[in-house]
Amino acid sequence: MTSLARRIYEWLHRHFIWCLLVVYALGALTPPLEEGSIGHAITALGGRWPLRLLLAVILFNAGLGTDPRQFGHTRHNWRLLVAGWAVGLILPMALVMAAMPVLALAGAPRDYFVLLLGFAVVAAMPTAGASAAWAQNAEANLALSLGLVLLSTLASPLCSAAALGLVGLLMAGDTVGRIGRIEPDMAAWFLALWVMVPALVGLTTRRCLGSARVDRMKSWLKLINLASLLLLYYLNAVLTLPNALAFHSASVFGAAAIGAVGLAAAVFLGGELLARGLRVGRPERVSFLFGLALKNNGAAMVLVSTVLAAQELALLSIIAYSLAQNIGAALIDRYVVGESS
Repeated sequence: MTSLARRIYEWLHRHFIWCLLVVYALGALTPPLEEGSIGHAITALGGRWPLRLLLAVILFNAGLGTDPRQFGHTRHNWRLLVAGWAVGLILPMALVMAAMPVLALAGAPRDYFVLLLGFAVVAAMPTAGASAAWAQNAEANLALSLGLVLLSTLASPLCSAAALGLVGLLMAGDTVGRIGRIEPDMAAWFLALWVMVPALVGLTTRRCLGSARVDRMKSWLKLINLASLLLLYYLNAVLTLPNALAFHSASVFGAAAIGAVGLAAAVFLGGELLARGLRVGRPERVSFLFGLALKNNGAAMVLVSTVLAAQELALLSIIAYSLAQNIGAALIDRYVVGESS
């Protein structure tokens, strides 16, 4: 059974981008609010508890599948770790904030600012656990990759919430209009309760069960995590894409795609420039490339779905970025990592 789980996981991982496209296509074709539909059932649960519980499962399994012994190696790389975490948070947030006055001066419609709010949520999120999987497959510095995931996750209730609070203040002016904001304390509680705590509980559970016992379940844990992530993406697509397709023009979708590709490309480039500036080796360079650009889009989706439930365009930005970051990671893995290995 373990070998079967491993084969299924490896197939899904190899074809993850196509799985994402299928999931989003199915979500777009699902009527979200008709009586008896999946979207109606989720909406009827006012707190969107299925989304939150799925996120908790993903973070718990990520913590459970992480070997704490790997973090001992980060003591020698703590400067690289802090630099990567800081650039991974500050660079995308700076790009989002720089876009605000440009849109205001251009007289952009309200929808564009809602898209920008979605990108701000993505930028503020911690590093995705998937970045460590990409790094491991590319024979990068796994300790640095895991350290970026852990540090950004533990710091997210404070730093990510503060960043979102700043974005909310900048978007509250009359020139931008009131598009809704995420209060810093609300974001902090969300990130602590549904991101940080499940990851820590997973790490603690691994310590109690023992690494050897958990490692025997690793294939199943990876498969459950990936399946939960795809289900989370599907449910958010159900709540987002049908309404967006029905009520918004093609220009809005084009803006979401351009913004997602531009943001992902800029952060991947930031990882490359950081690696060159610090003059690190190939393993650290690859860890930076994946660790800075791959964001926890699952957390971003659930945060927007539960706090800004009416802002489906913010979710559209996150959906676009999830595609852009995974396509970018695949291209990095094939053309950058492949050529240097």
